[in-house]
Amino acid sequence: NDSTDEYTGNDTTQLAFAVKSPVSLPVHEDFESSTFPPANWNLVNPDNQNSWQKTNLAARNGASSIQMKNFDYAPAGQTDEFISPLVNYANVDSVYLQFQLSAATFSFPGSTEIPLDTLEVLISVDCGKSYTTVYKKWGAQLQTLGNVNTGTAAEFIPKSQREWRLEEINLTDLLGKSNTFLVS
Repeated sequence: NDSTDEYTGNDTTQLAFAVKSPVSLPVHEDFESSTFPPANWNLVNPDNQNSWQKTNLAARNGASSIQMKNFDYAPAGQTDEFISPLVNYANVDSVYLQFQLSAATFSFPGSTEIPLDTLEVLISVDCGKSYTTVYKKWGAQLQTLGNVNTGTAAEFIPKSQREWRLEEINLTDLLGKSNTFLVS
C-alpha cells in the first residue's frame, strides 16, 4: 500500500527445526539404550502431559519397552506421536513394519459410549506433508489381556509373554512412491 510499516515488531519470526538424514533398512529399535527418545526418533506431545515414555517394568524381549500411560490420563481425545527416523528403502523388493504390542482397557473394550485408547500407525512418503493410515486398532481389537470382553481395574503391566502380540504391517505397496518414508 506504499505506506510505512506502523508496527515493525511483527515483521520477523523464528522457528527451530532439525533436518535429519535418512537411515537405511533394516531399522531396529529395542529401547534398551539409556537415551529416550532414541537417536533419529521424535516425540510429539502437544498437551505436555502423559506421553510415550521408556519403561523397564515390562518388555517382550530384553529389559525395556515404550509405553503410553493412559490409566490416569483424564483428558480424552489427546494425540501423542512417536515418530521413526526417515527411512530410505531404495533397492528393496518388500518392506514390512513389525512391532510387539501389549494392551488392556480399563472399561469394557467393546464400548461405543466412551472413548477407547487407539493405536494408529501413519506413513508419510512426502516428509510429513500428508499421511496414510496403515494400522488402526482400539478396544477389543487392541487388547491383548485375557478376556477381550472385560476391562482391567488396575494399571496394566504385562507379566508374561502371552500378554504380547506381534503385529506385522506390509508396506510393500508404498514402494515406488518415494525412496523414503516416515512412520508416526
